Amino acid sequence: MYSRPIVPSPVNTRDSHSCNRPICCPRASRSSRDTRLAEKARRDAQGQADAHRTAAAGEAEAIRLINTAAFEAQQNSLLLQLKSLEVERSRIEKWDGRFLQMWVAGSAAGGPNLMFQVPLPAGAQK
Repeated sequence: MYSRPIVPSPVNTRDSHSCNRPICCPRASRSSRDTRLAEKARRDAQGQADAHRTAAAGEAEAIRLINTAAFEAQQNSLLLQLKSLEVERSRIEKWDGRFLQMWVAGSAAGGPNLMFQVPLPAGAQK
């Protein structure tokens, strides 16, 4: 007699079907798409984490270099003298050649600040 092969029911076909062909099974297509999207999201997150890690490592290295330079500067008195000369030079470049003409007075107890006109020396009149 003729025997037919046993064909699974449609319910079993959907649940146990594992092909990756979108034409055959739309559920397999959706699962594959979800997997690709999840993998893409994982790669994006990993890339952002690597970027943050690299930025943090660069910032830490910069802080280390600044601290090392500051420590060496404290040990070297010539550098301190050089910096003080540079500050003095910038003050001289900004100076217009005139002496102070106003005097600001105030008490340490928080009194009012008053401005007085200081008289110029007799030879300094223009």
